[in-house]
Amino acid sequence: MQFPAYFVEEINHSHFTPHEDQYISKRIWDFGDGTVYETTHPHDTIVNHTYQDFGLYEVEMIAETSIDGITLHSDTVRYEVDIRDCTSNNLVFPNALAPGHTHEEVRVFLPRGINISEYELKIFDMRGNLIWRTTELDDYDGSPSEGWDGTYKNGEPAPQGTYVWQVYAKFNNGSVYGHSGDPSQKNAGTVTLIR
Repeated sequence: MQFPAYFVEEINHSHFTPHEDQYISKRIWDFGDGTVYETTHPHDTIVNHTYQDFGLYEVEMIAETSIDGITLHSDTVRYEVDIRDCTSNNLVFPNALAPGHTHEEVRVFLPRGINISEYELKIFDMRGNLIWRTTELDDYDGSPSEGWDGTYKNGEPAPQGTYVWQVYAKFNNGSVYGHSGDPSQKNAGTVTLIR
């Protein structure tokens, strides 16, 4: 089976803090691979980009403030992005979630990875009680598709604090996450719920 050689890297303006953020009239994104994207809506702060090749890329964002088409101020920030082989049977886990946050990717605890054929993610409270579980995978690329939103199984909000996650993931090539000898692959860890 041929696996896609891409990784979707989300660049969030929280990495960047240009001057006069509330007055920005245009953002120009240069993704370092020849792709340039322009946003003109002041609230277009999240941009998704698909890289076709692995490597280090310098992402540049130019933020401009203007009145009547005349640029008053321009600020440039740069951020280096490391795009790695996403077919390398790996999962990446966030260390926190904030259900009330304005950005979707911060509101849920959702591991990232692709080419997974079997999957189970469990969330436990600090007493060891199972409070949430999923086996949902995206049919297209085998990525985890359901994240924990900080609630119990019955839908009640869980209190702010530290929770334990446990994962089982088997990839399309038969390898099992955490059994490759790679010390960075942990089958369990903690996530902080922020309210």
